[in-house]
Amino acid sequence: MTVKTYSRLTLSFLLLVTGIVALVYFSKDLTAQASVAELAVTTDELAVELQPDPTEVIEETTESLEDTAEKGIEQVKKYLDAGRVQGVLKNMFDNHHGIVGEVQRINDDALTIKNKQGTTILVIDDTTVLITKDKTAIKLNDIAVGNWVTLLGYKDGEDFDPKVVNVSSNSPRPDTQLVLLGMIKEITSKKVTILDRATGEERTFVFTKSSSVEDVSGEEVSISDFEEDVTVLISATTTDETEDFDVVTLRSVASLDDLR
Repeated sequence: MTVKTYSRLTLSFLLLVTGIVALVYFSKDLTAQASVAELAVTTDELAVELQPDPTEVIEETTESLEDTAEKGIEQVKKYLDAGRVQGVLKNMFDNHHGIVGEVQRINDDALTIKNKQGTTILVIDDTTVLITKDKTAIKLNDIAVGNWVTLLGYKDGEDFDPKVVNVSSNSPRPDTQLVLLGMIKEITSKKVTILDRATGEERTFVFTKSSSVEDVSGEEVSISDFEEDVTVLISATTTDETEDFDVVTLRSVASLDDLR
């Protein structure tokens, strides 16, 4: 064998080995790529399997909301029971209490007030009780005898616990009005006593600076123009029916000229 022939065989052998090595490497690469692809497919399938069905989620959520709503409705029915509501309302209104009266006396920690129910002494702590007059906060010793007070608070049995005291110079109660026809039994510059034709009772009325005294035509006259046995129509008001009414208008029903 010549050197040339030997060289050719050696080159062919090397080419053959190189081809075999390349083939093996290529085969491994294809296998790896296929494995990766298979793994990607498997992962996608797994993700799809793990992903919840939207329809099932909606159905489960709806059922949960319905259960919650039913429980809520049962609670509302429980607390809206007629007996329970009446009991709560009764407790609210029974405990809340208010008193209106005229101040008769003031001590360091108490007020004495008078109203139709009588005289009441109330303990007032002006560090915890809100006292106001004309929308301004004041102290207990700022209240004067003759002032009117409206007290709001809570009542427990016979005990009254005031929380708010509103003070005013005049009675907050609306005036009680009275109109009657009668005959004068006695009259002075300060008072007039009239025999009520409807009841047959005598009632005394007090003249004030704002009282109007009129003759049958409605003209202003003097109190001295009236005398006993004159028939009059009187209108009067009071803030306390236990006291005498104040004269608003005293009018003769006949001409006063006949008396002169």
